[in-house]
Amino acid sequence: MLKKHKASLFYEKSDAFYFYISIKISTFESHKTKNAVYKVKFFKILLSTKTFILSKNALIFVFFLFLSFCFWCMQSMRKKYEVEVDVKINYTNVPIKNINIGDLPHTLSATLKEQGFYIFLYKRKELSIMLDFDNFSRNKFAYTATSDILQNALKDIVMQSTQITSITPGEISIKTVKKVGKKIPVRFGGSISFAQQYNQSDPIIITPKEVEVFGDQKILDTLQCIYTINKEYKNLKDSVNEKIKLDANGNISYAQSTVNITIPVERFTEQSVNVPVAGINIPENMTLRTFPANVSVSYFVNASKYGTTENIKVYADYNDIKGNKTGKLRLKTECKNPFIFNIRCQPAEVDFLLER
Repeated sequence: MLKKHKASLFYEKSDAFYFYISIKISTFESHKTKNAVYKVKFFKILLSTKTFILSKNALIFVFFLFLSFCFWCMQSMRKKYEVEVDVKINYTNVPIKNINIGDLPHTLSATLKEQGFYIFLYKRKELSIMLDFDNFSRNKFAYTATSDILQNALKDIVMQSTQITSITPGEISIKTVKKVGKKIPVRFGGSISFAQQYNQSDPIIITPKEVEVFGDQKILDTLQCIYTINKEYKNLKDSVNEKIKLDANGNISYAQSTVNITIPVERFTEQSVNVPVAGINIPENMTLRTFPANVSVSYFVNASKYGTTENIKVYADYNDIKGNKTGKLRLKTECKNPFIFNIRCQPAEVDFLLER
């Protein structure tokens, strides 16, 4: 009932609109101007369009037009076409001690001939093959994946009816090189940010700490450490424990491509302690006294280390007296604990007295 009501409203509105057009036509016909003649023709076209759109012939025409389009699509999909696609190359059993990883190509181009439907699928998805170095032909100069190896790898990922008309490059040849091995420390190469009131609670742990690296002796002699990929950890609230890839370097290769990284994270809190003020840079024949002798030090510390006061020191520097017109010394703080931060002294300045 609701659909019929909406339809009747549509036709009522359209009838009113075309009634308005009819009035306009009669108005223009009473004026024998050139512009009026054109406008009459335009509105007559609108009236004839209404008659066609509201007729059954229009629906029949649209139906057969759509049916023709479907038949055309079916015929097109049955035809065979040639298309060039990019294929990603993955490797297994790589002899990292004998080749440079940077020499390995990561893609090849293949021309495939197949029906339109399957060509559409090939273009939509990422194609990748796996090449096993154990199947490569080898001599003392190079490892080579022949055209047969590439053909067989492609046949494993395409339909049986698909013809592989060409592959570029026709074969893959990787030169052998002389390499030495050396264990080198691993460092985190990314960045970390924490959610509000959270912080790192302990040093980052990378396992293993060292990885065996293979390459030219001159290159290895210059390496102090190797890094993980530049991964960004944002708004951490929980500790991280996961595998992370090592940053690729074309001149060297690694005995393993990943390491395990642990980033301990926990809430921090505020703590206050009284700390004595010590003097520094004082001549041997002089004594520096401050008032007060102890100050309150506030700082943020991780919850698990609450109560930690070691390594927090407060200094009054004798060198700051020179040119001092205020009569007060601004205190300096020092803390070697990386998980104690935002240290503040109260008071920040103290009175002082020099004695010989």
